[in-house]
Amino acid sequence: MRQSDSSVSTEDRPEPLTAHLQELRRRFIRVVIAFVIGFILGWMPAPSSNTNLFRAIFLSEYKPIAALIFQDLIVKALPEKVKIVTLGLLTPLEVIFNICVVLGLLLAIPVLCIELYQFVKRGLYRHERNIFRAYFSSSVVLFFVGLAFGYIIIFHALIRLYLILTPMLGLSMLILARTIMNELMGAMIFSAIIFETPVIMTILTHLEVAKPQSYAEYRPIVYAIVMILVCIFNPDPTLLSSLIWIGTFIMLYEVGIIVSKKVYKKYVEKRYRELEGSASE
Repeated sequence: MRQSDSSVSTEDRPEPLTAHLQELRRRFIRVVIAFVIGFILGWMPAPSSNTNLFRAIFLSEYKPIAALIFQDLIVKALPEKVKIVTLGLLTPLEVIFNICVVLGLLLAIPVLCIELYQFVKRGLYRHERNIFRAYFSSSVVLFFVGLAFGYIIIFHALIRLYLILTPMLGLSMLILARTIMNELMGAMIFSAIIFETPVIMTILTHLEVAKPQSYAEYRPIVYAIVMILVCIFNPDPTLLSSLIWIGTFIMLYEVGIIVSKKVYKKYVEKRYRELEGSASE
């Protein structure tokens, strides 16, 4: 613990390793509890269904919130002529289970960020806490923005592409429930990861691992590598989605360069000036 800095609160005291491990365990349990709450929430009866859970299940009137989410986010996004079908007896259960897992993660991720910040903040100077909080909050916001972008832009673009190409080939518009769930989750998760690009670039600049000039100088190489990686790891390897991913990354990369330049000027160059001043004294 950094006791020599006057900006560290007086309540900070050196603690044994076992105390830190116990605290970490408590915070991890809170994250698990948040996940379980979100997971169970997905199995609760939807507001429009019978509120009596026992009666709903045994009278076949039970409709969980996860099923309502599936209908609102996926079924209603498709025209009526497109039918979602299943080939396995347990596929509907698998779809509901996956949605419940996603709900658990969406609730657990903010709790995880808060608990992680609370765990490390006592070992940081006050200005370091502000920096850590800024990067953390930006990362969380961009993560959820990426999820929304993956659903609103990518997923709906794939649907439009499907509606255009299917009649061209004379195929019936039938989609497997498992397939469309994988497409949705893949698009959202892939998008959330790409949207972390500016934060990662800024952190590397702050740690002096990379400079904004290097980002700009190696821009063509980075774009070429990203094009290859998108073609390999894209959950939906179609030309349209790949172009959207690449265009999105280019936009975020350019934003990362702008932000990195500001961070470099504000923190790194300032640190160099302070070191030069102390050395001259």
